[in-house]
Amino acid sequence: MRRKPWSLTTTLFATLLSMLAASSDTAEATAGYRHGFELGFGNQIPMQERLRNGFDTDYYIVAGYSSVFDSEVKARLQLEVSWTSSSGHFYSVDPTFEIDETKLKVWGTAVGATRFFSTYEGSPFELHMGIGVVAHRLAWDTPGSDERTGIAYGVYGDLRPELRVLPGWHLWVRQRLMGTSEVTFLSSDVTDSGVFFSAGVRYAFGEILR
Repeated sequence: MRRKPWSLTTTLFATLLSMLAASSDTAEATAGYRHGFELGFGNQIPMQERLRNGFDTDYYIVAGYSSVFDSEVKARLQLEVSWTSSSGHFYSVDPTFEIDETKLKVWGTAVGATRFFSTYEGSPFELHMGIGVVAHRLAWDTPGSDERTGIAYGVYGDLRPELRVLPGWHLWVRQRLMGTSEVTFLSSDVTDSGVFFSAGVRYAFGEILR
């Protein structure tokens, strides 16, 4: 059965909206904290047809640090590292034979900037919009062949609703569209381009921005 990552994201987003309605009366009269650490988990829908149809994402983990560099326009610098693992059949397979799956592991780094908007001063709800660049190390493990690696570079854009549930603690969901260069493995071009769905938590600290 094919997995449906958007169903988890939709559920989490609906939960955030209900929590927003319940917590709007307890908002702090601040625009947030200067620094933040975050951790998230999710899934990927590859743009490349052979990956999209033949592979499943085993897991997608992302960790990041953010820092406000312009409080007037509410802009943050975003640094991230990520790890994605997926597996499936990239090459044509004779159904009469059982063949091990090909595995793709991706270690990623990203640098970007986000701008965030709130409905009113002190609102616990923020909407983040971001752009950035990525460098990914791909490891391609095909049955009967040694693991091969390559580097891909690309850009991304994302949209991220975020909700403060406790002082300093935020929940978020994110949809990211990313395009990367191709890496050639065994005469096959592979790209990590795709749509990433993730959800996680951010802990903010430091000087309060008013």
